[in-house]
Amino acid sequence: MSTNNTVKFKKDLKRWYAMSNKEICNKFDVDPNVGLSSQEAQRRLELEGPNKLEEAKQTSNIVIFLKTFLDPLAILMVFAGILSVILPLALKITLKGENIAGICVIFGVVLVNSLISSIQEIKAHKSLNALKSLAEPKTIVIRDGKQIEIPVENIVRGDIVCIETGKFIPADIRIIESPKLRVDESALTGESLPVEKITKSLMNKEMVLGDQINLGFMSTFITDGRAVGVVFATGKYSAVGQIASSIANTKQKKSPLQNKLSQLTLWVSIFAVLLGSLIFTIMFLESNRTPENLVDALIFSISAAVSLIPESIMIIVTIALSISARKMADRKVIVKTFNAIETLGAVNVICSDKTGTLTQNKMTILKVFSNNQIQDQRLYRYNKNDPQSFHFINALMLCSDSISEGGVQIGDPTELALTNWTQLLKLNELKYREMYPRLDEIPFNSDKKLMTTVNEVDGKRIVYTKGALDELLKRCSKTYVDGEIVTLTKAMKIEIQEKCTPLLEEALRVLGFAYTVQNPRLDEYDQHEVFLGCVAMMDPPRNEAKTAIKRANDSGIRVIMITGDHKITALEIAKRLGISNTKFYEGLTGEEIDQLNDAEFNEKLKTTNVFARVNPEHKTRIVEALQSQGKIVAMTGDGVNDSPSLAKADVGIAMGMSGTDVAKESAKVILADDNFATIISGVREGRNVYEKIKRSIAFLLGANLSQILTILIVLSITALSGEKYGTPDGIIKALGDINVLWHILAVETILAIPIGMAHSKETLMAYAPRNAKESVFKWILWEILSMAIIHTTCAVAAFFIAAVSMDDAQAGSTAAYVVIIFAPVFYVWTTQTRNYSVKVARDKAEKMRINEWMIAAMVFAFILNIGTLVVPGINSGFKIAMNMHFWIWGVSFALAFATFLLKWFENYCFRKIYQHIHRDELTVASFNFRKKQIRDEKKKLRTAKKLRVQIRKQKIKSKIAKLSKELRNS
Repeated sequence: MSTNNTVKFKKDLKRWYAMSNKEICNKFDVDPNVGLSSQEAQRRLELEGPNKLEEAKQTSNIVIFLKTFLDPLAILMVFAGILSVILPLALKITLKGENIAGICVIFGVVLVNSLISSIQEIKAHKSLNALKSLAEPKTIVIRDGKQIEIPVENIVRGDIVCIETGKFIPADIRIIESPKLRVDESALTGESLPVEKITKSLMNKEMVLGDQINLGFMSTFITDGRAVGVVFATGKYSAVGQIASSIANTKQKKSPLQNKLSQLTLWVSIFAVLLGSLIFTIMFLESNRTPENLVDALIFSISAAVSLIPESIMIIVTIALSISARKMADRKVIVKTFNAIETLGAVNVICSDKTGTLTQNKMTILKVFSNNQIQDQRLYRYNKNDPQSFHFINALMLCSDSISEGGVQIGDPTELALTNWTQLLKLNELKYREMYPRLDEIPFNSDKKLMTTVNEVDGKRIVYTKGALDELLKRCSKTYVDGEIVTLTKAMKIEIQEKCTPLLEEALRVLGFAYTVQNPRLDEYDQHEVFLGCVAMMDPPRNEAKTAIKRANDSGIRVIMITGDHKITALEIAKRLGISNTKFYEGLTGEEIDQLNDAEFNEKLKTTNVFARVNPEHKTRIVEALQSQGKIVAMTGDGVNDSPSLAKADVGIAMGMSGTDVAKESAKVILADDNFATIISGVREGRNVYEKIKRSIAFLLGANLSQILTILIVLSITALSGEKYGTPDGIIKALGDINVLWHILAVETILAIPIGMAHSKETLMAYAPRNAKESVFKWILWEILSMAIIHTTCAVAAFFIAAVSMDDAQAGSTAAYVVIIFAPVFYVWTTQTRNYSVKVARDKAEKMRINEWMIAAMVFAFILNIGTLVVPGINSGFKIAMNMHFWIWGVSFALAFATFLLKWFENYCFRKIYQHIHRDELTVASFNFRKKQIRDEKKKLRTAKKLRVQIRKQKIKSKIAKLSKELRNS
């Protein structure tokens, strides 16, 4: 569409609802009975483009791969590798074999990490594309005077579309026919109840979408009646498309994990450069200071510095996130990016929509007012022989257009509640409507708030009316008392309303019913009716939502309800769910929010957990206010009106079942079952990801730091003491170049990765969310230092025991090498994040689950390490002193195993000391984690059993089919 056309279109957009049917048809040069010609429709399609929303551009696989090299750790390692190559070439010095091997390892690790990260991200994109919901593919239009079915994408402006109950409106239309038409616009406007549509033109003034009741909007749903309309906007120019375009410029923010890893990279890089420079200085000063010594010292110091950098952290992060993504998908939480997993684990505020997420997304009758008393709907008994009961149930089924059959439900949610309840009474509304056919009707009117039908019942024309209690009582002159029809006095009407007032205060919607035998004159359908009773209904909370909210609150996560419903209804639901409490007791409407400035609104947020009757801009303001307070916010939503706030939130969570495509595009997470409890499962997995990554970082830095410290300490002591231990040039390296490089493979690649593959812990939900500004080193800094101190002490001790005993530096290097590579195999189990701020009773604590991958990695690393010691040829490459005394071998292995014992003892003492010092601050976990674990295990066994049964049945069916085929052939 050209620029001029676009400007003209936007000007016209305000006037569609003000045009008459004739004016809009003339504007698009179309006869509503004939429609567009095929040729004209094709011309407009080529001019204006297809009727679909603009799709986000997909990043190519090459770009994804190249972007991985922009990771700070990758840049640092590549720079070190290039420096190792350039300097010798500049000095025209030939590199040694072990120097070349080291350089190759540096570049190889970066390449492998980049490949794995790219593959995992590409897989994530493919998974998301596979999960995207498909839009309604076809619709009915009138073209060339005939009704034909065409793909939705081929709709153009001026098309005459015909839509019936149960169908989505495929584009923005001006309604020109609307028999009994009501449309569910909750996905666009947030209004939970269907909107009654009209065909007449409206006043030519600015109106919000919800008031444009002669227009139908793309992606909204017809709940009742049918519509014929003229398309005036398609694709990105529709109301849905306009909102979709408004979120396109939302800047993507880094996740908390990305920020933390950037911080980690900075500090580790600085520390590695300092230690590497110190090693280079000592080696060069102790050498003959020749160019060869300079290159040798430089390459060794670079290798030592690189050994401190946790090169495999990218792989660990990718694998941990990948595994968690699969686990979350199994729990109905679909993530669009891996970063969303960790961010979800960091949230401390969840802003949730009410309908469908916290509630069951269906109106349900809870109370019945009959015979002048209120009773639970489960206690009501239908008696066909009782006139009051007979007509009361008839009114529910016959004065309604909803259908609920075979799992398919079509119609107004309120009417569906009526038919669903009558089905519980073993009654079928379709059979009753066939038995008592409708003869006439007065559709629901939003002014009168009533609906009336005339049905033939047992040979009589019976008028049934349903609607708002106060309006219904105005037209009733009689009622039932003890099975007899009596005059309904004014005092009795007041008494009925007073008895129903508690239902209204509980945020229940009260619907009254009445009947009468038809008066021959139509205008007296609603006169002198007999009051039958009322039903009180609501969209009930999900059973699991209350438990999930309690778990969220216990985990330090604040849950906020944001809904388009009335304030009193929202507050009542919030009280039932535990969202509204003594601390957060207030509720605000959109109008009340508009009257507050930012300071006042931030103050109100301290006591408000319920926001009702809000517009899209209010949701965005709520998110921004919470983020300004340092909160990490998750926002749920399903409609187009939720899209801006979903994009603005740290984690946007779209509904997979009821959500629109625009909402899913805006969000980072898609909830496949629309259940709030599932969000908490996602939070738990997100916390576990962060836990595993921090454990991996602690292990990597502790083990790596011990290696470079061992080199530095041995080098410093021998330089100061002047001891040479048989080394001609006096430069004593506790580990050779090849030994340092082997540590990268044996420790980082093999042992550290399984940490990220460990089972998730339920206990983490007992801890409060971490602070957004919290350092990545919190809770693991002492873990790193204690690990490095214990490991380094044992390695240095092994070196000097062997070197002094045999007066051989190579024997000392061998002993230190044994401790360096075998100690991590033993103490990898003890790595933890050391958060002891929550105390869990023994009977509630989780049973430790064995990490099978870790066991396999430990065995594999142990075998490989033994191979470097005993396999001929390989041990000489590692410069193993095979002449070392047997007892020194024993001491070296004993010191390696001692690191595990010392580490375990240190952990035990640290926990006891910490909990003693902070005994008054400790939180006692109330949740029974062991019970939850047992339930999950039983559920897993039941699922596996069902799967085995299904497989057996399938095999039996296959065998029977095969035998049948053989019998037929014979």
